Amino acid sequence: MPVHRTINGFRIFVDLEFNYTRMKIFLKAALFLVTLALALHSCYYDVESELYPTDTTCDNTVFSYNGRIKAICDANCATSSCHAGPSPSASLALETYEQVKLATENGLICTIEHASGCSPMPKNEPKMSQCSIDAWILWSQNNYPEN
Repeated sequence: MPVHRTINGFRIFVDLEFNYTRMKIFLKAALFLVTLALALHSCYYDVESELYPTDTTCDNTVFSYNGRIKAICDANCATSSCHAGPSPSASLALETYEQVKLATENGLICTIEHASGCSPMPKNEPKMSQCSIDAWILWSQNNYPEN
């Protein structure tokens, strides 16, 4: 419903119904957006097994050097930029059974576990999987079987 008002000598036309209708549409849209935002936010949930997967494929029934340790060592230690090749890091080659056995006897497990007081290996990388570390420990506890 149009209304004419005079303010300071100026005649102003105001349509109160139009403003009310516009405001009503704006409030409905705002309410819809807030409801949508809350609904989407409330639908989010964390699934612990997806965030922190457990290694269900860990099979430490085979822990001999050729059966398991060599593959772990080749993937994590005996790479061309670390403990393999003509100039291995820290002059410690980990390419053969004897080299890996000697290093393990001299504290290699401490380093792969990232234990306090040891230089953590792989260097500047996350710790190996616990399954791999457990296999290495089993290998040492069972007198370093080669095959």
